[in-house]
Amino acid sequence: MAMIGACHSPDAHEKAAFKLRYDAVEHYVFSNLDSFRGRVIQGTVLRDLVQALQATYLVLIYQSWDGSQIARTDVRRKRFAQMVESVHSLDVGSAAHNDYRQVELHDFDWLTFVGMDEMIRLLTWCFLVDSAFSIFFNIAPRFILRELQMGLSSPETCFGASSPEECLLELQKWQCQAGTEYTLYEIVKDALSPTLDLQGQIRMACQSTITMFAIISALHVLIFNSDPSIGQTSQYVPIYNGLSNWQAVWNRRKIILQCSPRELGHPGFWQHCPDYWLLAKLLIQQITQFASQCQPRAKPLRPCYDEESQRRLHGFICHYESSQACGAF
Repeated sequence: MAMIGACHSPDAHEKAAFKLRYDAVEHYVFSNLDSFRGRVIQGTVLRDLVQALQATYLVLIYQSWDGSQIARTDVRRKRFAQMVESVHSLDVGSAAHNDYRQVELHDFDWLTFVGMDEMIRLLTWCFLVDSAFSIFFNIAPRFILRELQMGLSSPETCFGASSPEECLLELQKWQCQAGTEYTLYEIVKDALSPTLDLQGQIRMACQSTITMFAIISALHVLIFNSDPSIGQTSQYVPIYNGLSNWQAVWNRRKIILQCSPRELGHPGFWQHCPDYWLLAKLLIQQITQFASQCQPRAKPLRPCYDEESQRRLHGFICHYESSQACGAF
C-alpha cells in the first residue's frame, strides 16, 4: 500500500526514492508467493496465501502504472501468469458467504465475514486484471468465464460498515433481496439472458459495484474471444442482451443508491463502469459491421499481440469520441 501511495506522491524526491525500490519489492513479493507451492492450502495457510496474493495484486498495479517499460511487460507476460497459477490452487467454489438471513448478532463472526469477502474480492480483482490486459493490451484472457465459481462480494454498505451490528444489518438486507446461492458465473449468465425480469434486475442492482464491473468485463472477454469470420452474427446476440440488461440494471441501481440513507463514500475507479459498457458497445458494433461485410481477407480487428503503446485502442476511442454513440448511456 505504501508503494501505491508513493506512485501518487506530490513530492518528486519521495516518488523517485520509492521508484528505486519497485523491482526489489516485486521480487520479494513473488518469492513469497512461490513459497506456497506444494503446501496444503487450508486454515492459516489459506489466509496467508490470500494476503500474499493481495500483495502481488498491488505490485501488478503499481508496476503497470508507474514501472519501467521492461517491468510493465514483465508483469503482463510473466508475473500475472504466476499469480493466476496460485489462484488456481485455491478452491474457488468454496469462496462464498454463509447465509446470514437468520443469524443473531451474538452468533455473527465479523472477522470471518471480512476474511471471506476479502477472498471473494481478490478472486474478482484477478479476473478484472485479466480482462483489462485483454482490453488495453490485446492479450488473450487466462481465465475462462466458467471458472468464476466464487460467490458474490458484499455491497459497499456491508464491506464498509463501521461495526458488527451495522454490517450484519446490511448483510441481511442484501441477502434477503439478492439471495445467497448465486455465483459470479451464474449472474453473468443471467445478464446474457434474452429477458431479465424486474425481480432479476433488482437482484442484480443490489450487488456491489465490483460485481457490476465484473459483469461488463465478462462481456469484454466474450467480445475478445469472438471471431466475426467464423460462425453467424447470431453468436453476438447474448452480448447485445448483456449490454441491454446491464444498462437497465445500472440505471435502476443508481435510483436504489440515491434512496440509501447511508453515505457510501467515493466509489473510486469503479465509477467508470459505464465507460467500459460504452467501449464494449462500440466494439461489438464494429465487429458485427465487419462480419456483415463478408470480407474474408479484411484486416483483422486485433492485429497486434500485447500492444504496448495501446495505439489501436486509443485510435478507436478517438474515432468515436465525438459521435452520438458516446452519449448513448
